[in-house]
Amino acid sequence: LVRKGSGDDESPGEIHGNSNFSYNGQLSSRQLARYCAIDQDLRAFLARSVTQLGLSARAYDRILRLARTVADLADSDRVNDTHISEALK
Repeated sequence: LVRKGSGDDESPGEIHGNSNFSYNGQLSSRQLARYCAIDQDLRAFLARSVTQLGLSARAYDRILRLARTVADLADSDRVNDTHISEALK
């Protein structure tokens, strides 16, 4: 879940909108890029994994959404390599 924040400053893991929360699976491409931002090394790791497993580009986004959920469950503001690895299982 991506929660709505109460202040003007946003951090990853918070979406400001009309509702109190959205499901990570409903994130648009723009929201995904904003709230599931990963560094270049993690992006390369995920891309290699998707290629090696023979997955589609659409699967890349799904894995990233799932990694965001894993990060939420770990109470982490940022998606890291552990979250991506767990999403790939």
